[in-house]
Amino acid sequence: PNEGQPATERTELRFLVDRKNLYIGVIAFDREPERIIVTQSRRDGDLNDTDSIQILLDTFNDGQNAFVFGTNPFAIEYDGQVMNEGQTSGSLGRSGSGGSQRGQVSGFNANWDADWTVQAGITPRGWEAEFAIPLKTLRYAVGENMTWGVNATRNIRRKNEQVFLARVPRGYS
Repeated sequence: PNEGQPATERTELRFLVDRKNLYIGVIAFDREPERIIVTQSRRDGDLNDTDSIQILLDTFNDGQNAFVFGTNPFAIEYDGQVMNEGQTSGSLGRSGSGGSQRGQVSGFNANWDADWTVQAGITPRGWEAEFAIPLKTLRYAVGENMTWGVNATRNIRRKNEQVFLARVPRGYS
């Protein structure tokens, strides 16, 4: 609620990779785990009204496109793709017999369903999640010493708090 202020609860992210998978561990500390709010239990359910974590992987480090993986304490699988910084493009003009037709192209594809797994649960220190994302699910440049962009957002619902690893101004989602 107070933009730019430190989070009221600590969050730890840990990344590990082997030849087949990217593993992400999340510890979402909460001093009152009995007050954690979970409102979704279906795949790709809205994570805005529940305690949750979303991780963005900019595998080409271009600041424009990313894969999104998210979950809540019930371990739902939420995934999608961000294109063109998530912006909706302007009008797409197409000539037709009656003039032009206009449409919008969304900058987020929530219909993309990746092959990955997650486990999560509420613990005495808050809630925790473990992601296993097969590397074959992701597109990225091949080679040594690749650099990926990463961001994460955590919702602490009862406090109406949204926390980012790297700051995102309030006007952007």
